[in-house]
Amino acid sequence: MPAYRNDELRLLARKPGFLDDPRDRRETRAIAGRDVTIALLPEGLIKGRVTLSTGEPATGVIVQLFSRMVADGLPRWMPAAAARVNSAGEFRFAELQPGSYRLATRELLDNDPLTTLPGGQRYGFPPVYFPGASDFSSASSVEVAAGGTVQVDLSLIRQPYHEVKIPVVSNRDIPGGTYR
Repeated sequence: MPAYRNDELRLLARKPGFLDDPRDRRETRAIAGRDVTIALLPEGLIKGRVTLSTGEPATGVIVQLFSRMVADGLPRWMPAAAARVNSAGEFRFAELQPGSYRLATRELLDNDPLTTLPGGQRYGFPPVYFPGASDFSSASSVEVAAGGTVQVDLSLIRQPYHEVKIPVVSNRDIPGGTYR
């Protein structure tokens, strides 16, 4: 840490709705009698609503936010945050740096006792990727600017789920196989 003189102060600024500017140092040295500027960056927001194909709000759904980052010299989509929608089907991601983001819902089984019969057909809501894509590679990016708010709406489609049974054979069940 650099040595400070007696006439220097260390200043730090914070304000709701603003982030530390990544291009500026978090801590600024001030000398008496000189003007000081501490850079803050307005936060970005992504907010939206998740509805069912019937138009009703989807409750209990989790929305996953992915951020585009460079790791080991390669661009990658990394999980950044997750939010559960409220009773109106709304979600919100705040304190976002400017950049590219993608959104997806997590899978949700339909466990409504009024529509689910014991031993009957099961239904669920498979993941949806913004703007309605069925997989991550088909999803579109959401560009968030400093201080910008982006509205993102997603619609879930109820689909039949089918029971799948897959036999698993261990190595010891195979003639001549060994168990470890």
